[in-house]
Amino acid sequence: MNNHKCDLCSEADDLIEIEQLGLEGKTITWLCRKCYLKLRLTLKCKNCGITISDFERTGLVGCAQCYDDLSLFLDPLIIKVQDL
Repeated sequence: MNNHKCDLCSEADDLIEIEQLGLEGKTITWLCRKCYLKLRLTLKCKNCGITISDFERTGLVGCAQCYDDLSLFLDPLIIKVQDL
């Protein structure tokens, strides 16, 4: 049985597991579907303003800061593409 809760709101239903890369290796973030969707709509790069929707539409980040600010959504793609 899964004992995880959303890292943002502590809900335990309908969780999404997100792998991220860091200096210590891979880490796991757990988000409920509600928080995941809210972050997708509100999260943007503090430097250039690109959003996840912009990235999905173009396949491009706007600047180097995007990798840090959007890492929650970019890291799983990088892990998958680079087979890490």
